[in-house]
Amino acid sequence: MFLSKLPSPSLVINKHAFIRNCRSVLKEARRHGMRLRPHVKTHKTLEGSLIQATGADLTSSSVVHFWPEVTGFVASTIPEISMLVNGSIQYGGPFNDILYGVPIGSSKIKQIDALRRKLQQHCKHKDGSGGGEEGAIHVMVDHPSQVDALEHFVASTSSSLSIDDDDNAFSVFLKIDTGYHRAGVPCDERGVQLAVRIMESPHLNMKGIYSHW
Repeated sequence: MFLSKLPSPSLVINKHAFIRNCRSVLKEARRHGMRLRPHVKTHKTLEGSLIQATGADLTSSSVVHFWPEVTGFVASTIPEISMLVNGSIQYGGPFNDILYGVPIGSSKIKQIDALRRKLQQHCKHKDGSGGGEEGAIHVMVDHPSQVDALEHFVASTSSSLSIDDDDNAFSVFLKIDTGYHRAGVPCDERGVQLAVRIMESPHLNMKGIYSHW
């Protein structure tokens, strides 16, 4: 198809350049002994996510070899997370570990919860014995009100569902402003207080800290 025939707007990617760039990033991560969590917000596709995690064109191959440096993905929207969960069902690997890269809003918690339960159930029963891989969707917080909303949701669902507390607790990244002033709780006493509150909550598990450098 000619470019002039494409409907507008359309996403047009130089696939060879995309693969080359992803492979370069993977090699740099390996050279420095770093773990990598690619973001999918630009391409929003399963195909693009696979290239980010393999550095390869999988068009003519059904065998997927993930680079061990890639430990998960970051997404910015509910549809992106849903796409990655479907990727977990098909491919596993880094698709089993997803970070919702936007500080959680109360209106999104129920949708995120449904997707994380879908992911957890698939990973847990993947081998048919109930002892499969772990699957997780992590959320991000940078304000006490988000902790309030998460705790309220978990407390209300725990009382109405027969679910283990460990399965019901949300895995949380604390978003910290380390000087870039783009987003996050300030890196001072307010950040410390929020971190302590997350760690002391029976409904939240502190996964780590997230920051823009």
